[in-house]
Amino acid sequence: MFDILKILFVILIVIVILLVIWAVHSYNQLVAMNEKINVSWSQIDVVLKQRADLIPGLVETVKGAARFETETLNSVLQSRERYTQASDPKDKMISANQLDQSLHQLFVLSENYPDLKANASFMNFQKEFSVMEDKIAKYRQFYNDMVYAYNRACQAFPKSMIASAFHFDLASYFEISEEEKTKPNIQF
Repeated sequence: MFDILKILFVILIVIVILLVIWAVHSYNQLVAMNEKINVSWSQIDVVLKQRADLIPGLVETVKGAARFETETLNSVLQSRERYTQASDPKDKMISANQLDQSLHQLFVLSENYPDLKANASFMNFQKEFSVMEDKIAKYRQFYNDMVYAYNRACQAFPKSMIASAFHFDLASYFEISEEEKTKPNIQF
């Protein structure tokens, strides 16, 4: 009888040790996945900041080359200001989408100004913005892939128990606005 209790006790200890090892491993995986999301957001944020830094020069070029609609220029500048003042990723995602809409509107309206379209500085800005948009799209896809893997791990049993116990919140996807999903691709 004593030997059976001893064996059961050893089995119980082994099970507890295995559960602790699994819990620590699961916790560390969730931490690593969360950090990958943070790093991938940082990559997006760098490109978005670079794009925002180009906007004052773009606005000055547009002002100098054409008597442009003030409302459109103000919209671009206000969107840029909202982006630079946003503090957390969720707010930055929203303001980045607003900035995208304002910039697209500016570039579409520029079609009405032949002098502006012929301006070398303006053409250079368009090229730089196009390159940055490609980078943002690539980094957005990587970020969303990381968010998908992390959220899936947080919601799937049994890791969901660890995620819940240690308050691992679901991450937000970086989605494009509904307007951009339906907007035609315009080449300059």
